[in-house]
Amino acid sequence: MELILKTIAKLWRTDKLLICLFTFFLTVLLLSNYYGYRICNCTSTEKWEPGKSRSGSSHGGVNRFYHK
Repeated sequence: MELILKTIAKLWRTDKLLICLFTFFLTVLLLSNYYGYRICNCTSTEKWEPGKSRSGSSHGGVNRFYHK
């Protein structure tokens, strides 16, 4: 346990800025996903709805996206 704490303390001392930036961007991403905001306004080319089977799709179940 002591070795883990020393390793974390060493990482914090050397990479404070990187850890803070990563935490900030991760928080922004998680909050935007939680509240339903999207990073871009991409639209799916397929009419998929939750609960429907996509097994008959010629794309193998992969949606194509395009920018508006």
